[in-house]
Amino acid sequence: MTPAKSPERLAILEKIAQYERQGRFDEDVENDPPSRVLLPEEREWMERDQTERFFRLWTLKESVMKAVGKGLALPPSGFSVLPLTRGEPIRTEAGALFGRSTPLDGYWLSVCAAEPLGEPPLHRVTAHELMNKRESEARQ
Repeated sequence: MTPAKSPERLAILEKIAQYERQGRFDEDVENDPPSRVLLPEEREWMERDQTERFFRLWTLKESVMKAVGKGLALPPSGFSVLPLTRGEPIRTEAGALFGRSTPLDGYWLSVCAAEPLGEPPLHRVTAHELMNKRESEARQ
């Protein structure tokens, strides 16, 4: 049985669906850290604010791994996402990727795309609104 999704997670899922309709990207939303996946320079950067920066780095790493189509087959310790935190692209086998991160109710939402991203506007939706929208899109 799948647990119910919180209103916050549903808002995130709606934003992800919007970005997906707009073009090539991938995302990751986390508040549960994996272990030992950061490069030394990433660990050093993270030391200034460990919790916030770790989740930002990890969600960016997962977003990159998904955007290049490899998931965890691309070792997270094999590339740095620090340029993304400065608004700079990183080079991957799939080409240049740009990334954005934003905090959202104790989580980090990170998105990677093949072109520069503006600041992602977020808005809340209820589960009812989300379901109605999905049903309406399915009928079209």
